[in-house]
Amino acid sequence: MTYKKIFLTLPAFMMATALTTSCSFEQDEYFDESASLRVTHQNENIKNRLVEQSAADKNGWVIQYFVSGTDDYNFEGFNLFGRFYKNGAVTLASDHRFLRNGNANKYTESNSYYDMLSEEGSVLSFNTWNDILTVFVDPVDPSKAPGSLVNDGEGMYGDQNLVLKKLTDDEMQFYGERHGAISRLIPCDRPWQQYIADTKAMKNHIATSTLPSHYVINDKDTMYFADLYKGLFVYGERITDPLQKKTFPSGASRFSRRCCIPGV
Repeated sequence: MTYKKIFLTLPAFMMATALTTSCSFEQDEYFDESASLRVTHQNENIKNRLVEQSAADKNGWVIQYFVSGTDDYNFEGFNLFGRFYKNGAVTLASDHRFLRNGNANKYTESNSYYDMLSEEGSVLSFNTWNDILTVFVDPVDPSKAPGSLVNDGEGMYGDQNLVLKKLTDDEMQFYGERHGAISRLIPCDRPWQQYIADTKAMKNHIATSTLPSHYVINDKDTMYFADLYKGLFVYGERITDPLQKKTFPSGASRFSRRCCIPGV
């Protein structure tokens, strides 16, 4: 009987509480600006950072760029480099293997334009053709570059519109608007061609017969390298007779915040 009384009287209590509080309720104002104005100010902040790091006495940005095929372990990450200017111009550079017009695997620079768009959030848009980046977006590959993963008309599932995911003092992280792959922008700490040379030296160092002696710590786990091929690390739980082997792309700084190792 005691329980029955409690359940019967509860609605009346709740109604009384509602009556006494409803008249005094006011909606708190959590933001000083509208959503669109917040995105506009965030875009200004992002552009200012892009431009400041691109000053003549600095080395611009490393764009650790991925396409969606990376999630299926089909593609390595690609180091692209960028200088962004206040007038909307951008210079991109790389030596990746999908450069066209005879530039594959050769250091190449290309100029185009960029913009900061205000959609549901901040969007970094490379809105004109750039030989360095747009090749990953182009649905048709007339060069039939060796190693292409898809047929003409499908493209490589890259993105030229990058939606802001995370913004910190050390990096900007974006995801592709159409295909969703994560890319990161970090300040470059040396001249671009020196950065490329250093990453190649690092790749050559770990892609040797001594590779299994290298290991990384991922949270509390120790993983030993067993192989490195076409941008994929193969690792096991121990050096010899591994309990299991797994693969994942070597780019986008899986091991280091400052280095993306291109495909081997």
